[in-house]
Formats: sequence, C-alpha cells, structure tokens
Amino acid sequence: NAGADIPPAPGTPEPGGGPSGGGGSSRGDVYTLRYKGIWISLMMLTRCLGGGYVNFGVFDLYGDPSLNDAVRWALRMCLSIPVGDLHGYKKLSRAHYSLLEQLCHSHPSSIINTDVETFSHLFRSLEMGLRSLEVSISSQCASALDSLAAFCFNANSSMVQSQQAAAAAAQQAAAIAQANAGSAEAA
Repeated sequence: NAGADIPPAPGTPEPGGGPSGGGGSSRGDVYTLRYKGIWISLMMLTRCLGGGYVNFGVFDLYGDPSLNDAVRWALRMCLSIPVGDLHGYKKLSRAHYSLLEQLCHSHPSSIINTDVETFSHLFRSLEMGLRSLEVSISSQCASALDSLAAFCFNANSSMVQSQQAAAAAAQQAAAIAQANAGSAEAA
C-alpha cells in the first residue's frame, strides 16, 4: 500500500478507530491527532496549485523535483485515509476532493503517471465522490474526471497527429529518394 509509508501521528489509534469503526479512541481524537494535519497539508497544496502564485513549469525546466515530491506525498496522504473516514469527516473529504480536482485540472500527468494501485484508488475515490449527496463534492469529482478525460483525449489526438505527420514525412522522403534514384539512372 502506497499510503503505508506515512506513519500515524503519535497517539493515533490503529486503523479502524475513526467513524468506520471499532477502535478505542474517540472520533475527535482521531481527527485532532491525524486528520487535521492531513487536512491542512492538502488544503495548502491545493491553494498553492490553484492560486496562480507560482509558475510550476519552471520546476520541470530546471529539473527541480520539489513539485513532484509534494504531489507524491499529498497522494500518499490521500491513500492513507480509509474510505469510511474520508466520507466521515467533511473537512477532510472536501480537502481531498479539492486537491484531486486541482491536480486533474492543472497537473493531470501527476495523476495519470501514478502506479496502477494509486490510480485505481484515486479513481474509485472519484467514483464515490460522484455519488456523494454533497453537491460541491460531486461537482468537483465530475470536473476532475472531465479534466482527466480531456487530457487523455488531447494526448491521444496529439499522438495520432504526430504519427500522421511522421507517415507523411516518410512518404515525402520516399518520393524524393525515388525521384533522385530515377534521375541518377537517367544520367
């Protein structure tokens, strides 16, 4: 599990102590000790990504992995939250879906390029969010899925256009080579 790398906060009960069941700690303790920090982190990254404060293209240009590292850790935090807890804590749920919407809109390759387990978890999370009765969450999930679909469609269209351009260039090169071979034979 990709979320297993994140140790629980000191004093946090074993998994299952939240609203999804069974632990000995109260619901407020779990939120205060673990989820409040995750909520703050997810909200900070969401606002940084969506606020227009930083030109994130510069990170790739100079080979700086900071953005990719921040996104990777944020996704690990998302994966560390049991689904029952995600929907049991409204602030946490809103932060989770806000981040996913922002990543899918502004940095879709960070979602597409994750490993299969992470992508599947995030996709299931978006599917559950679509079914949410809270309009803001279902809207964010629909927007995120729309952005991912548009990204994949555009990437596929670009690939097809590149293949068509390469085929046309190969045909032109073959025609030039054939014409040159014909003129060499005539001489």
